[in-house]
Amino acid sequence: MDDPIVYPGEPGRSHEHTFFGNTTTDASSTGASLRRGQTTCRPRADKAAYWVPTLHRNGREIHASKAQLYYVVRGYDRMRAFPAGLGVIAGNAQASRPQSIRVTYWVCAGRGARTRPSRTVPARCGVIVGHGLGGVGPGGRIRRVTWRTKTTLELHVLFPNCWDGKRLDSPDHQSHMAYSRAYPNASWPIASTSAAAARIELTANDPCLRRGERVSVRLVR
Repeated sequence: MDDPIVYPGEPGRSHEHTFFGNTTTDASSTGASLRRGQTTCRPRADKAAYWVPTLHRNGREIHASKAQLYYVVRGYDRMRAFPAGLGVIAGNAQASRPQSIRVTYWVCAGRGARTRPSRTVPARCGVIVGHGLGGVGPGGRIRRVTWRTKTTLELHVLFPNCWDGKRLDSPDHQSHMAYSRAYPNASWPIASTSAAAARIELTANDPCLRRGERVSVRLVR
């Protein structure tokens, strides 16, 4: 129930979160305390703290099998490294309806395939068919192949990739950051400064979810 960005020093005030990365994260975390802490990230040099609202299914907390965190760099010559201690938030914690897929979306994903991004939780995650290229066939033609793969539920959160170049945080915890004009396909800044694009991908894998079983989940506020 902690959030060291929105409610620093106020344990228990936030809605429920699931944390990844730094193992010491709590309401009192600072840049200095995180650097002293341990991490589950690979590489181990990443001491950052990452968190998302906790996902529940039928009243039971879902423990994500893993969290994948990508720092995607586009327009490299116009990038600036994230400063130590930068706080970044994506989305609106007070939202009463699904948010834009530019910010967050759901998919059912498996081996080399996934469903289309959706603003709402998929009704089911089961077996889907993937399509791709499978080498060279007769006459030098590229062969198209299909395969079937089991899927699990994924929540993708896309973080703003433009920084104002001055502040590590702001009163609303968001106005010091912004999404670039063509995000997520490009990283051209909306101002004179820009930071490398960051995208968090959380894979929430429920081992009890059977093929074709209906998914009923909620994000706890």
